[in-house]
Amino acid sequence: MVTEIDKLKRAKEYMHMLAEGIDPITDTKLPADTVLNNARLSRCFAYVAEVLQKVIDNGGRTSGWQKPFFITADEIKRVTLTDQPVSISAFVKAVNDAVGDAGRKKLTHTILTKWLVEIGYLRVVQDADNKTHKELTEKSAEIGISSELRNGQSGAYTAILYSRQAQQFLLDHLLSIVS
Repeated sequence: MVTEIDKLKRAKEYMHMLAEGIDPITDTKLPADTVLNNARLSRCFAYVAEVLQKVIDNGGRTSGWQKPFFITADEIKRVTLTDQPVSISAFVKAVNDAVGDAGRKKLTHTILTKWLVEIGYLRVVQDADNKTHKELTEKSAEIGISSELRNGQSGAYTAILYSRQAQQFLLDHLLSIVS
């Protein structure tokens, strides 16, 4: 059975052979007057072979090629904060909407909640099922982080909510959090 990696390897080999002026089907030198022997096309074939090798080295995945998440001061100004307390996911969506599709990874809630744990505004606790979740600390209220008991498909859970003050706090520190 031919795997996707096998297909990528064959495609890479074909591109490499074309870059070297060799017909990948017959394994013979290409005629000098063929368009496939054009210097610009040869460079293109070599480049495609390099890209395919990177995909092969990455286990066939093309993800991870984007630039890491970053945000500019102008993009921060475009983030829409809400007066209604929101989940961290809703806040992250507002940030990503302000950034748009700029060829970089999206901001994730994990980066923000990890930072909040590090500075003492949230803590990680383990429940009876050995699952971990975030919980408020004594400091949470200082910046407007609260919790609310909700019912979901899997039963009751505690939602952590971020007031406009907490959203602004995260926004004010976003450049340093992601750097």
